[in-house]
Amino acid sequence: MRAIARLAAALLIVPTATAQSQTIRNSTPPNPLNPVAFLPDPAGGPTVGVTWAPLVDNSPGLFPPPTAPVWFVAICNGPAAPEIVFQGSTILCSIAPPNPLAVVGPAPAPASATPFPVPIPAQSPLVGAAFSTQAFMIDAAPGFRPANAIDVVVGADEPGGLYSVSSRDNLLRRLDPATGATLSSVSIDVPGLTITANGLARHPLTGELYAIVDAVPAGPAPPPGKGKKRGHPGGSGTPGPPAGRRLVTVNPVNGKPELKGATGELFAAIAFDATGRLWGVTGDGSFTPESLFRIDADTGASTFIATLGNGGDGELFGFNPQDGLLYHGSGNAALGGGTNAFETIDPDDPTAPPVPVPLGAPLATGDETNALSALDSSTGEFWWATGCCATPELYRVTPGGVATLVGPLDHSAKGLVVLD
Repeated sequence: MRAIARLAAALLIVPTATAQSQTIRNSTPPNPLNPVAFLPDPAGGPTVGVTWAPLVDNSPGLFPPPTAPVWFVAICNGPAAPEIVFQGSTILCSIAPPNPLAVVGPAPAPASATPFPVPIPAQSPLVGAAFSTQAFMIDAAPGFRPANAIDVVVGADEPGGLYSVSSRDNLLRRLDPATGATLSSVSIDVPGLTITANGLARHPLTGELYAIVDAVPAGPAPPPGKGKKRGHPGGSGTPGPPAGRRLVTVNPVNGKPELKGATGELFAAIAFDATGRLWGVTGDGSFTPESLFRIDADTGASTFIATLGNGGDGELFGFNPQDGLLYHGSGNAALGGGTNAFETIDPDDPTAPPVPVPLGAPLATGDETNALSALDSSTGEFWWATGCCATPELYRVTPGGVATLVGPLDHSAKGLVVLD
């Protein structure tokens, strides 16, 4: 199935829909030598990141008695036009190059309807793509026995759950809140640019997903870095864009970003308050480091509010709608010593000194404070990510600073968000 994903990208298949579909198709008029022995998956059509399991059936009466048969499923970029008759049976999928895109199988021929697993890659280029599939059986005699076709549109799960971004790649990941494991991912792509991200937040009024991204001309990947040297976003030694990082909205289904504008700073984290005001915290390497800003959600323009400064390397930022306060964390006590900071900021009095929140073990003296979600209404806790110098980890944290380890992450998360 990797061949399908590569070909989809090569053909510039653009995601256009989230709804999957699967429709049986036979020849016109129906060919009795093409029995309806290829049936839709009872659980639904193909969805990215999920195994599609249509049924294959050679029950008595559908085909002549086979001899040691096996089944295959051919996947093509559309129906045969015109339909092609071969050995009396009808080929219903296109065989024009580059078809077939893939052939899945072999699988033993069952005596009754049995699932035929077709893995669908968890990558965004397939979302909304249409394919034709046709099952066929091969045995010793008469050889090639095609069944009907199923025309499909690949869908995606409706957005919802826990998502993250990283400053080391362009993936928007969906995480398992029980373990921290990555369930699926989509790429945040802009032609000609290399995208990495440093913050995620959901607009409380519109539901839109906002992100802070670095967008630099595509080229050889720079050495990994932490982005702590002033004036460049990735820690690679290459000066960053004078306009700073960009504010974008991101479609969580296909990863497509829409540019709002340049922020003028190197923001490490963002958060919306209940009224829809967007706030940002800059990192140590920004032009105005370790500071609180208001960000225009329509243009990306930022306005300085106050200097923060507690903690050290690493910034995280979230909002608690239950008490109406912004929560800010900073520090890398595991590397630099001391204690990581956790504090609240009143968005209605943002220049007032932040109020400390006692932070429990192991976060108080742990690894870099990387990311914080808004409070998850389903748990009454924040999601918190650590990790620059040790194994990245995901925690649940109460507004009072009590932490519960969820599990390891397979990436260094720099933004966390919960989508309903």
